[in-house]
Amino acid sequence: MTADRSQVRFYVDESALGLGKALEAARKDTIYCGHKLITECPVGTADTTWIPIVANMGYVAIGRDKRVRTRENEVALIVAHGLRVFSIAPKRDLSTWEWLGIMMRNWDAMEGILIERPNGPWFYALSTSGPPKERQLTMAAASPVTGRGTRTWTGTTRPGVSAARAARRPRQSDSLFVVDDAPEYQPDPRMMPKG
Repeated sequence: MTADRSQVRFYVDESALGLGKALEAARKDTIYCGHKLITECPVGTADTTWIPIVANMGYVAIGRDKRVRTRENEVALIVAHGLRVFSIAPKRDLSTWEWLGIMMRNWDAMEGILIERPNGPWFYALSTSGPPKERQLTMAAASPVTGRGTRTWTGTTRPGVSAARAARRPRQSDSLFVVDDAPEYQPDPRMMPKG
């Protein structure tokens, strides 16, 4: 069985290319990075390139890149274009066969989510057990030292830091916000370069 352009609903990112090829062989509604029906996304296409293309085509993305939902520029694209994402989220690397098993166990739930929430943006994690779990899209400011984003937490202080200490030594790299709750998707002004 090969994908039929009129039935395509799912796009599998390069992070799960083997899974994409297996799904395309079994279903008419799935294509993958480098597939002949999506020449705009050859193998090696950057996330920042394929996200708007796939979203504008109305496809649902499937992948295994856990960090895509926390990279500020990619989150901004997911939100701006309303991309819907299912991500395979086990704690260890799996074979294509094991990924396929996760997809099959979750497929009915995925279809239910698509019926209940036809519009994005949203991001669901698929695991080896349990139903798909919605994950928040977060935009984290990168640390000027490490270049990495900070972790999501609740409350007014950083984890493991007392409120008094945090008030004495606020750190610029601790700013982050949850996209779903932000009226506009702009970085915290305190995080902007001074100059």
